[in-house]
Amino acid sequence: MSAPRSLDPKRPPKGKGAADGRTGRPRGAENRSLSRPTRNIGHKQGAGAGAPPPARPRAEERLWAAFPAGTWQGLGCAAGWEEALAAEIRRGFSTRRTIGPGPGLVLAEGDGALLGHDWVFARAFFLDVVLVNEPSVKGLVRALGEAADRVLDGSPLPWTLRVQTMAAWAAEDGDDPDAGLEGRAGLVAEAFLERMSTFRRRAMVRYRAPADLSDRQPCVLVQAALLNREQALVSVAEPVRGPDGRRVPSPRPPGATRPAGGGWVPCRSYFKVEEAWAAGGRGPLPGELCVDLGAAPGGWTWSALQRGARVIAVDAADLEPRVSGHPGCTHLRENGFAYLPPQPADWLLCDMIVRPLATLGLLERWLAPGLCRGFVVNVKFRGKDPSTILEAVDGLRERFSLARLRVRHLRHDRNEITLVCPPPDRPEAGRARSAARTAARDDRHASRQGAGRKAPWRGAKRGFRGAVRGGKGALPTSCRSGRP
Repeated sequence: MSAPRSLDPKRPPKGKGAADGRTGRPRGAENRSLSRPTRNIGHKQGAGAGAPPPARPRAEERLWAAFPAGTWQGLGCAAGWEEALAAEIRRGFSTRRTIGPGPGLVLAEGDGALLGHDWVFARAFFLDVVLVNEPSVKGLVRALGEAADRVLDGSPLPWTLRVQTMAAWAAEDGDDPDAGLEGRAGLVAEAFLERMSTFRRRAMVRYRAPADLSDRQPCVLVQAALLNREQALVSVAEPVRGPDGRRVPSPRPPGATRPAGGGWVPCRSYFKVEEAWAAGGRGPLPGELCVDLGAAPGGWTWSALQRGARVIAVDAADLEPRVSGHPGCTHLRENGFAYLPPQPADWLLCDMIVRPLATLGLLERWLAPGLCRGFVVNVKFRGKDPSTILEAVDGLRERFSLARLRVRHLRHDRNEITLVCPPPDRPEAGRARSAARTAARDDRHASRQGAGRKAPWRGAKRGFRGAVRGGKGALPTSCRSGRP
């Protein structure tokens, strides 16, 4: 076997068995008995003999260019869908200038009112976003604190913190997250809260954990998104109100979907429909009837069954035995595309691999005679221009007055979008949900009171002031002198 050829004709070939240009003997033969063999032996190029070649920079280490001057609103999307998001911005806000500074992000010039629009491809939102260049955790915390202080000093609202990486919105489901940056994001969040507890105690009193805030509650959201080890997106602002009344960006980040029923799921599509329930605001209620077209192997059916709904699963293929054996499941071995129910259903569920316009035609056949009160329908693009599909969806929205319709490119979507339109609540269901929300709010309030957010000395100081103003008995026991 001949030795490999060198890329530089003036230099001797490298590799095992290659001859040295000066001695004619195999490279390193004269030193083999004196030292251990080394790897990546190269020529002298300023770094010294034997220095390893420079490592190729990873994707997360590539620096972004500075943003142009002005006020910019950041909209994050899945990597590769930047042009689709920019086209969506141009359709709704033709006067806004847009730029794409990097993968997974589109900037729109102007105020933050456009973030309240009902977006399809946007997954993350950054009000009045700025690009911070700080290679150290300490420097990034300092820059984040300076931005937060200006807003928190002038706002009496509660505030919360979110530090994340681009994998939180740009990576598709199943892609490897920025493992190296996840730990760094945790360090930044911990150091920032420590900084606020030490130097900004008054502001820290208004801090709330994301789980303690509702997505409809006014607040100030402090955000930092790590792009690489030297740069981050920083946004500190009060979220705007979206078309459904929820705050954008939401103070509560989308949590990881956890399977019900002991952790078992029939397939990955289970997580897609779980994300769709969250996007629509609610899932099937106990006792509601769902019709799942193209149900096999049963991911969407299983999700509805775990919520107490009754499901008619329509598919010629077999379901998972655990799904088909559920008492609330009825399996019909029929053509899902041609099936029509004998009575109206509460939910139409459809995740069939057919042409996009054919899927919308199927939905129209169900909506026209009123065969479903709500639906979750997945539309595959299959090479079709997304703008054409969205125009057809807007036509259905106007024709059937689908005010509750939400169109989303979910994290579990690939080359597809999901249409979510929850049915209107029945009076008894609305009262039950209202009571559940009230109970949850009372539980959060009780947990905050029991956690003892205020330090004991603050309570004592308040009691002492009340006693001085004329309140006998208001003085705490720890502050009384004990004299009669």
